[in-house]
Amino acid sequence: MKDTPPPTGEAPAPGDHPEAWLVAVIGQAEFPEIASITRWSTREGEEGNHGLTVIFHNTAKAFVRKLR
Repeated sequence: MKDTPPPTGEAPAPGDHPEAWLVAVIGQAEFPEIASITRWSTREGEEGNHGLTVIFHNTAKAFVRKLR
């Protein structure tokens, strides 16, 4: 599992999945309460599963996914 500590670094490129854009927006906001962000599609065996988990320093988690 890849955790991405904020800020996430480079901006996503045109054509990248919206998941990448959302991670970049949240990560580059530099919200001090965020400990890490995990993109679901980058986890082993999860290529088609898009969404993210925002993990906060107080151990709370926010699960963000596209509603169908």
